[in-house]
Amino acid sequence: MLVHAPISLCLPSWKSLTGPVTTKLIAPTNLDHFTCYPLTQVAGAYGFKVPAIVKVEDEFSFPKYMTVKVGIGNFLCVPTWKYVGTTVYKPQAANDKSLMCFPVFTTPARNTVWTKNQFGKGTVFPTKKGEELCLPTVI
Repeated sequence: MLVHAPISLCLPSWKSLTGPVTTKLIAPTNLDHFTCYPLTQVAGAYGFKVPAIVKVEDEFSFPKYMTVKVGIGNFLCVPTWKYVGTTVYKPQAANDKSLMCFPVFTTPARNTVWTKNQFGKGTVFPTKKGEELCLPTVI
């Protein structure tokens, strides 16, 4: 896989499926920030044996499993040091795992999700575009 310039910054965030987040804490603790990089497959070197179909269950699909089709790995997200002014947010531990992400298809979507993180509060409307299944990875 070839790695390109980063395209995403993922922040530890609170979320709620029922209404605005009410916790007094700005963001969850013990979670890393991640910088995500798009990947290009190297011909003849793709070593992943991705099952064509997997079953997943999360709070968006609970109480049932959803069957998803898994594509070729397309992002690598690594624990990141983030600097905002004089404040430094560093990875929780030196050996924290990265995330290898694979596109998935046919997953459920929620109408509204409320979030809160270091950048503030927001209401988002998840779409089915750009869905990913990210697996803990050692690099």
